[in-house]
Amino acid sequence: MSRLIPTNWRVHPNIWFRFSNYLEVDILLNCGSHLFILDVKNYADDFTIAGDHLVRSDGYHIPDIFFKLKRDTNQIETSLINSKIDCQLLSYLVFINDDCYVRGQNNLGIDYFLRNQLSFIVRKMKEMADENERRIEIIESWITKNAIKQPVFLEIKHKSDFNRMVPGLVCPNCHKKIVSVGRQTVLCPCGQQLTKREVVDMNIRDYQLLFPGKINMNDLQRFLKESVSQSYLYARVKANI
Repeated sequence: MSRLIPTNWRVHPNIWFRFSNYLEVDILLNCGSHLFILDVKNYADDFTIAGDHLVRSDGYHIPDIFFKLKRDTNQIETSLINSKIDCQLLSYLVFINDDCYVRGQNNLGIDYFLRNQLSFIVRKMKEMADENERRIEIIESWITKNAIKQPVFLEIKHKSDFNRMVPGLVCPNCHKKIVSVGRQTVLCPCGQQLTKREVVDMNIRDYQLLFPGKINMNDLQRFLKESVSQSYLYARVKANI
């Protein structure tokens, strides 16, 4: 993709910010008049969009994929406004794998593109861009001021200390602790009844994000406050790897 980007644009891969929470932008493009956020996914399968979830051909759900990008975009936009930076912020999901196909529209109005559409999305960005070098440098100053190094908790080896966090099984929608866990479903504080598998899988992915590497089942169960059995967790971990 880099060969398609104009040489005078500034390209920031895998850049981190911290506003109300940590967030990572896979690719941030600065052309002066616009900042483009590209959230790159390497999924390989057929997916259908349901709300802001992706549903794989076998029925497996990937929750909040559009919501998270929208949330991160809003945080960056708020910082730009507070810093009086005059530029337009746009975000796109890019499914980079040749073996990925996605159909449907999300309910948050976020555009997405497949790999064979990369030249189209870059052409679309070029048409919008007003490549003013001074504005590019102003935005670069904002990036320099606000970008951070990769958070330490994602780099260090994990030792079992969850006191700084709020452990427990949480809802993928409102992110509050689950009220009750049944055999097949869970009851969320926001009133939704969700499948147990969907909720547990999302929490396992959160654990993997916080503590990369081989999963320690005892630590994972403690992280979820023993709200599900270790045998159930083992089965879900095995299904997700």
